Amino acid sequence: MNSLLVKNTVVLSYPECSSIAIDIVETSHSDALWHIRLPENIQQDLNSKRSRYEVTLDRQLAAAVRYHMLDLDSFLMQYLLEKAKAYDFMG
Repeated sequence: MNSLLVKNTVVLSYPECSSIAIDIVETSHSDALWHIRLPENIQQDLNSKRSRYEVTLDRQLAAAVRYHMLDLDSFLMQYLLEKAKAYDFMG
């Protein structure tokens, strides 16, 4: 699986397979916080009306400001892991 950042879009893909593109609208807090926009198909898969989220890998930042902590318990991370493990994604 490849992960690359193209024009503020994270693209997770494997050659000749499925791909997932999530837009990074902006970053802040020395790039520790990502403001992301989910494409419509991911919103539907997650049953979410929201398209924008503020996510971080920094536990202190997430706790202090109540941003979405992107860890293994995160619904978004669980979704991405399920997609990455899928047969059509060659997981």
